[in-house]
Amino acid sequence: MADDKTLSVEIRKLRKKLRQIEHLDQLDRELTDEEYLKVKKKDQVRKELQKLVAQREKILKDVRKMELAAQISLTKSEQNPTAGNDEEEGEEDDRIEEERQLIDSRLQHESAAEGGSDDNYSEEIAPRKSDVNADNFVAQTAVTVPSSSSTTPASTSAAASSSSASSLSTAAAASSVSQSSTKTSSSKSSFTSLPSSSTTKSSKKPTALSKVQQEWKNASFNVQVLEGHNDNITDVDCGETVIISGSRDTMLKVWDADTGHELRSMGGHTGTVTAVKLVPNLAINLSEDAVTSRSNALQHMAITGSKDCSIRLWSLGDGQMRRSIYTYSSVECLDYNKENIASGSEGGKVELWDVNTGDNVRSTISHEDIVTCIKFQDDNRVVSSSVTGVVKVWDIRDRSSSPVFSTESSDVPYKKREIRCLATNGNSIYWGDDGANVKVLELASGKLRKLRNHTTDFGSTNAILATDSCLISAGYNIDKGNGYMNVRSLPDEQYLATINDNNTSCITCMSRAQVNKEGQALNRLCTGGAEMKMWNQLPLNRVKKRTRTESDDGFITAKHVRRYSLPDVSDTEDSDDDDDDNDVHNSYEDEHDGDDEDATPSGSWCTIS
Repeated sequence: MADDKTLSVEIRKLRKKLRQIEHLDQLDRELTDEEYLKVKKKDQVRKELQKLVAQREKILKDVRKMELAAQISLTKSEQNPTAGNDEEEGEEDDRIEEERQLIDSRLQHESAAEGGSDDNYSEEIAPRKSDVNADNFVAQTAVTVPSSSSTTPASTSAAASSSSASSLSTAAAASSVSQSSTKTSSSKSSFTSLPSSSTTKSSKKPTALSKVQQEWKNASFNVQVLEGHNDNITDVDCGETVIISGSRDTMLKVWDADTGHELRSMGGHTGTVTAVKLVPNLAINLSEDAVTSRSNALQHMAITGSKDCSIRLWSLGDGQMRRSIYTYSSVECLDYNKENIASGSEGGKVELWDVNTGDNVRSTISHEDIVTCIKFQDDNRVVSSSVTGVVKVWDIRDRSSSPVFSTESSDVPYKKREIRCLATNGNSIYWGDDGANVKVLELASGKLRKLRNHTTDFGSTNAILATDSCLISAGYNIDKGNGYMNVRSLPDEQYLATINDNNTSCITCMSRAQVNKEGQALNRLCTGGAEMKMWNQLPLNRVKKRTRTESDDGFITAKHVRRYSLPDVSDTEDSDDDDDDNDVHNSYEDEHDGDDEDATPSGSWCTIS
């Protein structure tokens, strides 16, 4: 059997292959025969990866068992040195069973802390009794471990067996040892009456939950798949009564947010619809012939951007296009604020358009390559990002071609990867890339922080949104091909919950609306990628009356994964550097995989028809 180090290298190679295959699958062009064959191998590569991950987890678990067995044996011998000689056969069996139960309890506790899903959101505040005992036992062991010169044969053997352990399990043991700073008095049996430790995590006093914590505590959702598009969904926007979506199939679709039924399908674009924004009907003064809708769900306008080099305004009431703005280059992203539309182009332009007249208010070649995201920070500032990993802030009140802030010219230390999503809240800018963490840039100080978005050091964040009260970021477990959402409160960025139905592919876009039902403010989420889903939070009284189990299709409860609550352990990019200089050269990476130059096909500039 391969050792942990060898397995880790192989696992990293396979994860990189899978990520490159995912990138190929998301390309907005026809794949070559060679690329198509790579995509067909995705399931095969994933099965091989899962097999290796299971082998490594078994090795780490076995090593940790030996470490805990050595600690228990050492503590027992110190408390009663003659016990091994006088112990009868029945007593020895009882002792072995008690030790086994303690080891299993501790391993379960560590597994939950490392990223397992808790059955109850409040376990962090009210831990299980077995976890408290396990913590206290290890804490007691830590203060009684003698120097290496007096180590018993049992502990020496366990230490020798543990020499091949990974740094992960060593760190876990060190963390347990450091939890106790004072020696506790020994009892007659450490296995039946364990002393308390004032420094252990599980002895925390319960704390009151804030309003936003209460909002997400054990929140239950009805999950519904919205079928209608013929290709990947590229962007979504949802309101209280209506949802709109754009796709690589060039269509804009309108959905009833209460039922999930498709209301309209609007064609007109000749290229991928890259961005959609939902706008109240009265916010735009288009013409005197605007049609009044028979449905409140359609009392809106929609703004769309497309690779066909146009921005279009649509009336959802009659499904008609009201205005088309030619942009001369492919529109990769857009945002709307009051009377202005901000757009980012394939050619690196950041442009501002008057929504009422369609006039170009401002146009600046802002980036060296594709603009991947654009957001209004407030009425006066726009934030843009690029495929080269650069973030810039623009003041739209002046005509200057220079940004008021740029990570390109600042001393912000981070590895520049393609920025896949971006959100703003106050003076904070959040973005996701092919790293495992969400990056947070504080404009006031120019400092960069990170928030955990994956339980491993390998992952990507393809969608993120920020409201006044919460930050929601999409994570992706590439080993299982499963997408999920992590929720944090704002502005304190405290981790609240993870929403995961274990049946969603990589989430590349999402939107959130707050809906009032039965006197409660509930969350509605909409996600897109290979499939489109609507996640409607259920009223509390309806959840209590349910008799269906959580495993039923379409019904999930938000979980609390403790590891997301831990701070990022590093101040550099090394912890989540998935594309570092020590890259593994394999067939997938030596050839064009679509991650860079192939992502933009040649000859994609627009022509006037």
